[in-house]
Amino acid sequence: MQAALQLVHREIERAFGLGPTGPAPSPVAIPTTSSPSLSSGTPTAVDEAATPYGDIGKWMLQPNGQISNYGGLPSGGKTVLEPVNVIIVDPTSSSAAQSAAKLNTAMFWSGFPAQPIHSTGFQGRIDDVTYGQEPTGPLLGYSDAFFLLTNNHGRIFGPDPVETSTGYVWSGAFSTEAFVFYQFLPRHAYVSSTIARNALAMSLIASGRATYGGMVPLENAYTTADTTTGDHDGYAVVVILR
Repeated sequence: MQAALQLVHREIERAFGLGPTGPAPSPVAIPTTSSPSLSSGTPTAVDEAATPYGDIGKWMLQPNGQISNYGGLPSGGKTVLEPVNVIIVDPTSSSAAQSAAKLNTAMFWSGFPAQPIHSTGFQGRIDDVTYGQEPTGPLLGYSDAFFLLTNNHGRIFGPDPVETSTGYVWSGAFSTEAFVFYQFLPRHAYVSSTIARNALAMSLIASGRATYGGMVPLENAYTTADTTTGDHDGYAVVVILR
């Protein structure tokens, strides 16, 4: 119901000209790399990568602080670790509440509103601080489609203050998931990290709410005989909120 109300609200704003205005931004192609940014060792929950936007935690964490593993549902017989693959920079907000409101507005207009029936309570690290997720609320995640459909979804963590008088940084973990039955139970199965990361970035940019900030290596692509990060290339896309 919440998702339906959000969509109705968005259509009303569009009808009355209350949404984003101005010419549509030029399309941006999010690059992929043939040289993955690989993990330098066995992943741990406190792993961080130094970036121009602070030390970004490499992994989405479960409520118990351990690396998230897609609820234990394997892909190709391997445990799936969920990497951070998005960095969102808010250069203008002067408070955490203002930044959260700006983020949620941008996600809404980009076609990734908070949607129901997604697991919650996840965490992410920035600059040695562990942050809870946006969106808040029970069983909510950002998604571009109904949970029974294959959809790009994720959570965003922060905001962490940047080293200036204003501005914040967020990190996010996004993936494409498909509705399946696993061991006779309805579940969401992993499909892709790259597709979801790029879809989110391009949607934010196309909405006029953000600009492209490049790619940052996080060294969190990881594959062994029994563990994988899927098609993740170890890079986070950077988007800068307007």
